[in-house]
Order: sequence, then structure tokens, then C-alpha cells
Amino acid sequence: MNEYLKEILWNMCKRVNMSKKKFGSFDFRKPSWFHQYSWTEEEEEDFKQWLIRYLREHEEARYDLLRIFSSDKRFLQKVANEFAMNYGWKIKE
Repeated sequence: MNEYLKEILWNMCKRVNMSKKKFGSFDFRKPSWFHQYSWTEEEEEDFKQWLIRYLREHEEARYDLLRIFSSDKRFLQKVANEFAMNYGWKIKE
């Protein structure tokens, strides 16, 4: 797994109290892996803000993951929103 993606996923997993050991063996290739945990809308928003900061501060990660050098905040907000929508945990009801 890409080292930058791994760091992003680890940050996401820490937010739902996944242990480092569980993270190491968690199968992100399963089609519904993101349904195994849940978080609140506030936790998801906090993660998105973290992801925006991470991508703005890490040019190498931004280019490796997105193939773009731009650190435009509006663009990165769209990226974070799409990431959370496609790969984020389900929202607690």
C-alpha cells in the first residue's frame, strides 16, 4: 500500500479506536471494508479538515496521490469530501 495512503487510512482508523495491530491486519481490499466501523458527522468533518491540512502540507503526498501540485484549499476540500464519501466510515445513526 502507498505510504501516504496508509498514513491517511491510519488516521481515519484511529478515529474509530482501531488498534495499530488491527490496522496492520485489516483488509482494505474487501468490497465493504468501510462499513465495519462508524463515526459521527462531526468526526467525519474533523477527519476531512485533517486531510486538507495533510495534503496542503505534504506536497509529495499530494502529487503521489492526486498527480497535482496545487494546494488550492477549495480543490483540496473537494478531494477530502470525495474521499470521505467514497472511503469514509458509515455515519452513526
